[in-house]
Amino acid sequence: MSETHRPISRDAIERARGWTCQQFAVSDSEADVPRLLRKVADAIEELGDIDILDVTFCLEVEGPETEAKMAVYFSFSDVDEQSE
Repeated sequence: MSETHRPISRDAIERARGWTCQQFAVSDSEADVPRLLRKVADAIEELGDIDILDVTFCLEVEGPETEAKMAVYFSFSDVDEQSE
């Protein structure tokens, strides 16, 4: 098996069964990455107590135009407390 592909353990699968994933995306039409990062940080702070699951970043180039985009995947930290 290659180093880039590792099997997922049964324990990890069981822990993930109850997960709920939310997502939001932010873009900056001028590809100003520092400004985009500030926007994402502000949005995360506004959401409050969350667990960040993943963050993606991409630059979309169409002709002379470049747009920077970030997507944040998260879950609310209190989901487990509400289901008890």
